[in-house]
Amino acid sequence: MGEPFIRKPDDSGYIVAWRHKYEHLAGKYTDDVMTYAKAKAKAETLCEQHTDRTFWAEKRGAGLGNRFYNPDAH
Repeated sequence: MGEPFIRKPDDSGYIVAWRHKYEHLAGKYTDDVMTYAKAKAKAETLCEQHTDRTFWAEKRGAGLGNRFYNPDAH
């Protein structure tokens, strides 16, 4: 059985996600889908440019996102 948490540099389908360090803001750059290595490099570059946010490479479609948000439930 393979290792489910090991990411290979040439794995495709990754985006860059971010979260603000001091405010309740977060987002994802979903327009640019790339390999894990490119997404990780882009996240590191963005971390250097924007010190008030944290960035990471994320598989597209990962996380809760809007799939589980129901505005009628509130």
